[in-house]
Amino acid sequence: MGDKVIVTGGAGVIGRAICRRLVKSGYRPIAADLPNALHNSDFGADRIDLVAMDVSDRDSIAEAVTSVVADGETVAGLVNCAGILRDSFLGELDEVKLELMFQVNIAGMARVTDVVAPLLTEGSAIVN
Repeated sequence: MGDKVIVTGGAGVIGRAICRRLVKSGYRPIAADLPNALHNSDFGADRIDLVAMDVSDRDSIAEAVTSVVADGETVAGLVNCAGILRDSFLGELDEVKLELMFQVNIAGMARVTDVVAPLLTEGSAIVN
């Protein structure tokens, strides 16, 4: 089994913390996030690889995952941490915001899991 763990939302506060914890546990985290988010995040000197991924776009997911396994190493796990919140006042729910939250928070998790799961080997894990 390889030591790579893909962390969606890896550039966010929680995602970065998970990546750092994975490094301390001997894994090689792959922080997967939007290009701007990756560029604007401070990963310090940690051994964290970065890959651009938009969880709302299946082609982006496939391209990112393909690049992660291009060296022939397997994936030890997946942490679905990508998520967004677009606040609205009660009684003023914006359907566009709701759809975007659904595409990232629910459908995005399912899309990434669908692409990564076939690559996992015995003993691997998915954390949602």
